[in-house]
Formats: sequence, structure tokens, C-alpha cells
Amino acid sequence: MKQQMGTKDKEAVLTLYSRLMDELKQRSMLLGQLASGTLNFAIIPNFELCQLQIRLICEIFALACLTAHGDIPDVKSAMMQKEYNAEKIIGKLGRLHPNFYPVPHKKDVSPDAVLGALPARFHLTPIEGSEYLTKDQLIRTYNECGNYLHRGSVRRLLSKWHPDIDLKKIFDWNQRLGTLLAPYHYIQLIGGKGYILCVMNNVDDNNKVQVAYAEPLHPLGIPVSR
Repeated sequence: MKQQMGTKDKEAVLTLYSRLMDELKQRSMLLGQLASGTLNFAIIPNFELCQLQIRLICEIFALACLTAHGDIPDVKSAMMQKEYNAEKIIGKLGRLHPNFYPVPHKKDVSPDAVLGALPARFHLTPIEGSEYLTKDQLIRTYNECGNYLHRGSVRRLLSKWHPDIDLKKIFDWNQRLGTLLAPYHYIQLIGGKGYILCVMNNVDDNNKVQVAYAEPLHPLGIPVSR
């Protein structure tokens, strides 16, 4: 069952989603610097900072998905509103709405669009075959990084001082995240009656995150609500 949201509720969703995506973007930029070794930190602290950023990025990502799907009644439950664990949030959303996950896409102006007219009309064409981050990859990495946020026991340190450090793997994971979300992604709302569109770097607004609601128009395009 789909719960209708008023204008104020929609504005609150867009504002929070935008803020979460902006924080995720900043942390992803830091993760890229850490994984490329440009910050010149000692190897173990550098690796641990990478794992911390991954953990927080996954949680922010899950919270953004939860925010986007606020029109689903079960999402409004006290239990879901208090949850921060990325695996639990994504697992629950997947059961409530299998197509909840962001979709990277190309944005093409609809052939019947009138220049400057509102609402704007676009084709959203999903990007197929791209190396973007999947749900399974996100959850697996989220669980793995928790293992590196503790220094370990004395017994473990005596047998193995360094954790297994693979900065290229982290760099590639971050690239996959970027391919999923940027430059554009959309989230299909439950019932297929609308979308949330996100531009990660709006060149017309100092590269800020821009978010908008959109409604289906016809099979060839959708109008963007503003």
C-alpha cells in the first residue's frame, strides 16, 4: 500500500536525501585520496581510515535509500526510523520494494519537450553493463570493514601484525560507487508512480547535489517536478 505524501513531506525528503548524498560525496572524495596514498599517512592508520569511511558511506547510502522510500508505511515504523545498520535497512527495503536500489542513468531531453518549459521532460535510460556497485557488493564490504575497526587481540598480533591491505581494491570499490551514483541516478518509488532524480554535481550550482521528484508521463519520457 502506498502512502501519499504532502508537499512539505516531499520537500523534507528531498532536503534530507540531498544532504546525505552531499556527505557521501565528500567522504567518497576523502576515501579516494586515502586509497591512492596521496595523504602520506602511515600504512595501517591510512587503511583503518579507509575502512571507517567505507563503513560510514554504506550507512549513509542505506539511510538515503530509507529516506527516499518514506511513502512506504512500514518505513515509518519506529523500528525502521531508529535503524542505522546498513545491512538491516537494505534487507528490509528489498523485502518491501525489490526495485528500491538507485539506478545510474543517462538523461536525454525528450523530443517533444519545449525549451524552457516546465515541467521539464526527459528520457531516463538506465546504463547497462557498467561496473557499478551492486547491493551484494555493498553489504559484503560493509560487513568486512567492521573487522578492521579493532586492532585485534594480543594472540592475533603475535601471529599477524599487519592486516591484509589492498588499497587498489578499496579504490576500485569507490570507483564502482561513483559509477552508480554519478553523474545521475534515479530511485523508482513503490508502485512505479514516481521517481526521485539526483544530480551529484550540478554544474549550474557550484557542483552541489540537486534532487527532484518526477512523475511518469508516457513510455517515452517523464516530466520533472520542481
